[in-house]
Amino acid sequence: VTGSIKFDLAIEDTTRDAGQALREELGPDRPCWIAASTHEGEDEIALAAHAEVSARFPGAVLVLVPRHPERFGQRRVAGAVRFRFRPRRSS
Repeated sequence: VTGSIKFDLAIEDTTRDAGQALREELGPDRPCWIAASTHEGEDEIALAAHAEVSARFPGAVLVLVPRHPERFGQRRVAGAVRFRFRPRRSS
């Protein structure tokens, strides 16, 4: 029995610090949710859901992370703009 790498993983202090810095940058009191490892077609669903979330919680942040980095391109940015969001690419 090896346990669960999802829960038994030791997180480095530098990783924790980077996460805290990102949270501060995004706004510590802003609601934030993640749509990670998305596949083709799921980005639009996440953006539509974020439009609903934003209507109830102005200033909410969506971190959208495609499964494959090459999928983050102009088409994805255009989708975000269509929903009146300001996309930002980061790595």
